Amino acid sequence: MEKFKAEKNMESKVHPPIKGFTHVELIDDVGNFIYRELIKLGVDPKIAYETAFSCISIYILEKFKEKGVEYLIPMSVFLPETEEERMESIEKLANDLGIIVLKETAKGIAEAPLFPTYPENSSLAELVNNSGKLIYDKIITLQDGV
Repeated sequence: MEKFKAEKNMESKVHPPIKGFTHVELIDDVGNFIYRELIKLGVDPKIAYETAFSCISIYILEKFKEKGVEYLIPMSVFLPETEEERMESIEKLANDLGIIVLKETAKGIAEAPLFPTYPENSSLAELVNNSGKLIYDKIITLQDGV
């Protein structure tokens, strides 16, 4: 009987993904950002699309799935017991996810054969940094509520 109580208690701590913060929605935001930035840099739209798609589908999505990001986000929002803990939890998650996106975007750009000048190219380096900032900024909005 005690085991059943423990399982039931655990189930009440599991929250579904938050609308706007699923793997698909987050990587869609990053992919659109990468695409738009590459277009601004004068990259052919087809190449920009393929590069953005590669970054999000090969690199970022795999990391997000591996880490269980869809479930980490609601845990960071709903599980902390105090408002201070919730704010800290969301900020840590925003930092962690921003770093993941930055690193994985850097890998995707670096391995794209059309960008041999990365990371020396300051525009591409800025794009990579801003991709991480994009996710940080989106996650941190959860501090204001869901």
